Amino acid sequence: MKTRPVKWGIGYVLCFAAFCGGLGAAQEKASGSFYKEPALFSSRPAEDKSSQMVGRFGPVGIGIELVQPVFVMKVGKVEEGSPAAATGKFVTGQIIESINGQSLKDIDPRIQLGGIITAAEAGDGVIRFLLKDKADAPAQEVVVKIPVLGAYSPTWPLNCPKSDKIVRDFADYLAKEHSEKGFGQIGMLFLLGTGEEKDLAPVKSWVHGMVGKKSPTYAWHLGYGGIPLCEYYLRTGDPVALPVIQTWVDSAVKSEFMGGWSQKGKAAAVGYGGGGGLHNAAGTAVVTFLMLAKECGANVPERTLLDVLTQYFPFAGRGNNPYGDNKPEAGFVDNGKNGNLSFAMAAAAALTPDGEKSVY
Repeated sequence: MKTRPVKWGIGYVLCFAAFCGGLGAAQEKASGSFYKEPALFSSRPAEDKSSQMVGRFGPVGIGIELVQPVFVMKVGKVEEGSPAAATGKFVTGQIIESINGQSLKDIDPRIQLGGIITAAEAGDGVIRFLLKDKADAPAQEVVVKIPVLGAYSPTWPLNCPKSDKIVRDFADYLAKEHSEKGFGQIGMLFLLGTGEEKDLAPVKSWVHGMVGKKSPTYAWHLGYGGIPLCEYYLRTGDPVALPVIQTWVDSAVKSEFMGGWSQKGKAAAVGYGGGGGLHNAAGTAVVTFLMLAKECGANVPERTLLDVLTQYFPFAGRGNNPYGDNKPEAGFVDNGKNGNLSFAMAAAAALTPDGEKSVY
């Protein structure tokens, strides 16, 4: 069976495209009294909501609840075994008066909090909290020590020791038996993307564990799981993978309608993302999966390929790939959808005689 060499970093890049908030909303105007600059990501905490969460403050090990007036911070969930938990001083509901002397101001709180972590990782790893049990109580300083990873290089994530450490740590985490492999098993793609042979073992175990099982019908899972499934086969030539790929292809072909897929089931309405019917954000990854499956040698009906490419090709290069069953050119918010579509079009080009010179 013909195999191909690993493409270093492809899993990392596609995972980034899929899950990163995207920079396409940068032209959104700043509004209200808190934000003083345009949004960097496709969404950010709203100034008019009474309560919302920053689910995880990085390696510190706490969630942060943002409340009015914008944005007062409160301690959310404290993760067991985390640096915050090790202090024994964090309790859900405490008011965080400041972090390293900073209170939230002017910019997206997630960016400011991320900057605090980045500075600590490049320095001594110390993050100082001023905590209050009640609004009228005196503040108490609590010091949390997070791992020191160094500073990012000017060329990060390439040629960057800190980036390498982050990738290695996450890969080691994903390799653990009971770890969360990511939505739709996209974590498997991350492991393939490290380029290191030792990371193939958990991916192989995952693939072999699907033998004889029903394929997913959920569009997100078909796409985000199908892509690493195919990349594993193309990397290794493992004959166990190809029948699994074919089963998944058959499921995708069966559930395709009008050139795409809904989120759940064959024709269910999309209740979020707008438009109802087709769910383009989920379906885009399924298109990529079908292209890769064909490259693997699976039987992918030409009629299905024509239908889905006819549906998705018009979105490429025309503003943004609509989340639901909407028109393109409605805005420039990415949320990873456009990067995902570019992979699908690149795969389609690779399957045509003209390659990069083709219409795709």
